[in-house]
Amino acid sequence: MHRLALLVACSLALACASSAAASPIFVIDGRGWGHGIGMSQYGAQGFALHGAGYKDILAHYYRGTTIGTRGGAVRVLLTSGRSSFPFASAKAITGAGKSVPAGSYTVRRNGTKVAFGGKNFPNGTLFSSKALLRVDGQRFRGAVEITTGSGLAAINKLSLDAYVRGVVANESPSSWEPAALQAQAVAARSYALAAGGHCGSGILCRGTSDQVYGGVGSETPSTNAAVAATKRKVVLSGGSVATTFFYSSSGGKTVNKAEEWGGSDVSYLQTENDPYDDISPHHFWGPLDPELDCPGTKRDCVYSAASMSSRLGIGNIQDMRVTSRNSGDRVEHVRITTPGGTKTRSGEFFRSSAQLGLRSTLFYIGVLDLASSKRRSVCDARVRLDLVVRRVGGVTLQHRPSTGGTWRSMAVTKVDRDRYFGIDKPCRGTSYRLHSPAATGLNLSVKVAPRIVFRGTQPDAPNALRGLVEPGPRLAGETVFVSRRRADGTWKQVGVATIGGNGSWNAAFHVVEGTYRARVSPPSSTGLLAGYSPPFTIKFS
Repeated sequence: MHRLALLVACSLALACASSAAASPIFVIDGRGWGHGIGMSQYGAQGFALHGAGYKDILAHYYRGTTIGTRGGAVRVLLTSGRSSFPFASAKAITGAGKSVPAGSYTVRRNGTKVAFGGKNFPNGTLFSSKALLRVDGQRFRGAVEITTGSGLAAINKLSLDAYVRGVVANESPSSWEPAALQAQAVAARSYALAAGGHCGSGILCRGTSDQVYGGVGSETPSTNAAVAATKRKVVLSGGSVATTFFYSSSGGKTVNKAEEWGGSDVSYLQTENDPYDDISPHHFWGPLDPELDCPGTKRDCVYSAASMSSRLGIGNIQDMRVTSRNSGDRVEHVRITTPGGTKTRSGEFFRSSAQLGLRSTLFYIGVLDLASSKRRSVCDARVRLDLVVRRVGGVTLQHRPSTGGTWRSMAVTKVDRDRYFGIDKPCRGTSYRLHSPAATGLNLSVKVAPRIVFRGTQPDAPNALRGLVEPGPRLAGETVFVSRRRADGTWKQVGVATIGGNGSWNAAFHVVEGTYRARVSPPSSTGLLAGYSPPFTIKFS
C-alpha cells in the first residue's frame, strides 16, 4: 500500500491580490457670498430689521468713519468695441453745435468721426437731449459721450446722485428696509467717488467690476427715496471719501482687507462680527441647501478627484486640507497631496482662478475616500475596507451585490480622527460605497471567486481526488475541472466532477504523482468569477 504525502500551496488563489482604492470625493461647503470686505448687504438688512439707522449700519462695517457731504459728476462706460449701436431720444439730440431730430438712429464710425442721422460728429462728442437718451434701448440720465477709438464706445456722464439712483436697486432688493437701502445708497455714492473706476481713467464699469448700474430702468420708488433721503451723503475717513467695498453676504464675519487681498492695512476695513447676516439664503451654502452653489457639479459642490484635478490643473489629486485661515475665517492656504508630492494654493485661487465658482473663500473641504485590501478575493476570505471621512456628517459604509440590490450598512471601527475600517467576507462580487446626506462616494467593487480546495486526506487516491467548493449550495450541479501540471508548466485536464448540494466534489480518474489544481467557472448570475484552487501536490512513497 502506498503512503500519500500532500503538499498544499501556502495561500489561496486570488487572495493576495493587490489592494484597490476608489478615487476620493471632495465635498465643499461654505458661508457667505462675495469677498467679505466692508458691508454685507444682507447683514445691513438684518441690522435695519433690528431698528438700526443707516449711519449706525455704516459705522459698524466701516470702523471709525464719519458721514460727510460730497457731490460732482461721474462717467460710466455703457458699451465699447462696437461697430454700431442703437441711439435714440424722444427729443432732439445735440452735440458739437449740431442737432438731429428726435428719433432712433444707428451710430456708426466714419473714419474717426461719429456718424448718425446723416451727420458726422467729432470723436468724443458729448451728446445731450431734453429727454432721456437711449443706448441699446436702455434709458439713461445725463449726457452720453461717444468715442471711436478701436471701436465705438458710449460713456454716460451724469450727476453722482443720478448715477446712484441707477445702482441701488441692482445691488439691494427694493423691498428691503429703508435704512438698508439708505446704507446702500451712501456706500454706492462713496465707492463711485473713491474707487475711480476700473473701465478707464475715471470711468466706472457698469457691472460687478465696480457697481451694477442699469440706468433709469433700474430705478424704483423705494430706492429713489433712499437716494433722496441721503442726498450727497458719503462715508469719510480722515477727511477723504472711503472706498466702501460691499458684497452680498458675509457668512457671519467680515474680513480685514489686507489679510484677504494683501496690500496695506485700511483702518476702516477690518474683521467684524456680522450678527444678522443669518437672514441670507447664502449664509450657509453647499450640497445640503436648495440653491445651486457650485456650477457644473452633478451633486452640488461635490467633486470627484478627476474633476477637481481638471479644474485646478493639478494631476492625480489624492487629498486636500485647509492649512490656514485669516481672522475672518477665510481660507488662506490649501495643501494638495499628489503622488509627486504636495502643492499649496490660496483660498482665492480656489474661489476664482480655479474656476470652481465658489461663493466665497470662507469654505471647508470634506473628503470621502474608500479603499479595499483586495481587488479580488475568494468566498469567505477577509476583506478590509479602509475609510477616510473628514468634515462630512452622517456617513455610513454600505455594501450590496455587484449585480444589484439594496445597499445595506456595515459596522466600522474607528482608527483615529478621520480614519475607520470595516471587515467583510463576501461570497459573491460585492460593491462598497460611502454614503451621506451630503454626498455619496464612488462605488468600489471587489470581485469574488469560489473557494476551491482539495481535501486534506485523499482515501480514494490513486483512483480519484476529492474536494470542497464554497459557496456550495449556490454552485450545486456545476462542474469542477481537475488539471495536472505538465513539465513545461502548462496544465492538462485529467478529470471532472459535479458539485454536490453541500459543496463537495469527487473527480474519478487515474491519479499519478504531480501537481493538480481544480477550476470552477460559475454562471454570471451567481456573481462569482471563475476560480482556481491552490496547487495541490501528490507524492507516493
